[in-house]
Amino acid sequence: MAHVSKQSLQNQLDNARLGDAGQRRKGRAANASLVDSLYTIETAAGLTVSQSGILNLQTIQPAKSYIEEITVVTTAEASLDESDLGFKVGTSEGGEQIIAMSGATTASLGDSVTAVTEGTGSSTTTLLTTALGGTATPTMVQHSVYASTERTIHTQISCSTIGKLFDTNTGEFTVAVKYVKL
Repeated sequence: MAHVSKQSLQNQLDNARLGDAGQRRKGRAANASLVDSLYTIETAAGLTVSQSGILNLQTIQPAKSYIEEITVVTTAEASLDESDLGFKVGTSEGGEQIIAMSGATTASLGDSVTAVTEGTGSSTTTLLTTALGGTATPTMVQHSVYASTERTIHTQISCSTIGKLFDTNTGEFTVAVKYVKL
């Protein structure tokens, strides 16, 4: 079966439902529940810590699922020593098994920045990176997105230059990881 978006699947199921208005309404609710059981978005948020150049966030990937998209968004302005700001994603804290912080992804949230404004972000989806004002679209490592058993996904947001730090405790970032259950 070809990949079908969550909204497209919901529309297809709703349009296939026959019966009177009451039956169609009940069918839509059942369809929404079914669709939500197939698509999951896990989020995690965290505040920056002054005198630290690293923020670690954790999400859980369900068993027998694959990661479809990873997006990091600044949800409260963060200030930092001038540096590139990016993120990497792995199966261990600081790991790069899913998204490596190298090349273009080093500065996915900002290139030579001292502040990242609220609403700035980057995603494995180019359209979202563009809309969120990110500077690069990170790519996922081949053969890294499927999990046969439940696992913890670690997202690390950090300054690319060693010794560069967040200036205040007010910056906040949120990661959203979209999974499809098989």
